[in-house]
Amino acid sequence: MAKIILYISRLKWMIFILLITLAVFALYSCGGSGVSDSSSAGGGVGGTGRYTGVITGFGSIFVNGLEFQTHSASIRIDDNDASESDLKIGMKVTVQAVDGIASSVMFEPEVKGQVTNKGVNSFQVMGLTVIVNSETKYEGITSLAQLENGNFVEVSGFFNSSDELIAALVEKESSNSGAQIQGIVSNHDPGNKIFKIYSITVDYSFIGNPPAISDGDFVEAEGTFNGSELIASELEVVDFEDNAGKDIEIEGIITQLTSQGDFSINGQRIQTHAQTKFEHGTTGDIAVDVKIKAKGTVNSSGILIADKIEFED
Repeated sequence: MAKIILYISRLKWMIFILLITLAVFALYSCGGSGVSDSSSAGGGVGGTGRYTGVITGFGSIFVNGLEFQTHSASIRIDDNDASESDLKIGMKVTVQAVDGIASSVMFEPEVKGQVTNKGVNSFQVMGLTVIVNSETKYEGITSLAQLENGNFVEVSGFFNSSDELIAALVEKESSNSGAQIQGIVSNHDPGNKIFKIYSITVDYSFIGNPPAISDGDFVEAEGTFNGSELIASELEVVDFEDNAGKDIEIEGIITQLTSQGDFSINGQRIQTHAQTKFEHGTTGDIAVDVKIKAKGTVNSSGILIADKIEFED
C-alpha cells in the first residue's frame, strides 16, 4: 500500500514539472518575460533605423505606431535645441533609433509664413494651399475658425500630387519668425539663382556660397517672403544617398508614380520587389494620392527598397 502511495506522489510531481515546463515554453513563444513583439501596433522596435512620421502620442513618443524612448535623445526643432516637452502631437518628425532607443528626434515644418485667403477648410501660405481635415491638430488655436488672415503659422503634414499640403499640425505663432518651405526643386535658373518649390519661387542670389542645386533635388529654404518670392538666407539640400545601407520607415502620400512598383513620397523614391509584404491592400492599390507607410533598406542610389507597405485610411 505504501509503495502505491509513493508511486502516485511521484506521478503527481512529474505531472507538475511537465505543466510548469509547458507554461514557460508558452510564455516565451508568445513573447513574454519582457520580450516585446516589434511588429505589434504601439509596441517597441528592434534594430537600427530612421523613422519619419507623425507623432501620435507620448509617454516617450509614438511615431508610425512605434514607441521610442527619448530620455537620452538629442531633440532639434527648427534647427534649435529642444526638449521632449517641446514636441507636439501632429508634428512630422524624423527619429534615429537603435532597438527603440532614440538617439535623435528632428522636426522641421513643411511650410512657415503668413496666412492669406482663409477659407472653410483651407488657407494659403506664400500662395501655397494648406488643407485641414478632421485629423488636423492645432497649437495656439483650437480650430481653423480661430485662425485669421495675417496670422503667422508653422504647418506640418504631407503634400499631395496637386501640391497641396494636407495639414497634420497647424501651429499659430505669436510673431513673424520668417518664411520656410521644403520640397522638390523645379524650374531651376542657375544664372538668376531662382527655382520653384511647388508654387513658391525661391531666390537664393543673396547667399554667398550656395550648395549645388538641380531640378529634382529635395531642398529646405529659409528666409523672408517679400510678397512674391521667398528670399532665401539658408538652403539645405537633402541627399537621400546619404542613407545608403540604412533601414528606413517613412509615412506619406504618393505624389509621383512611375509604376506600382516604383513611386515617391516625401521626395523619397521607393521600389517594391517580389517579396514585399502589403498590409490593408495589395500592389494594385498603389496609386497617386494614396497614403502609405513604407519600410525597407536604402540602396546605393538612394532608393528605398521596400520590404513592407502598409496602406492607411
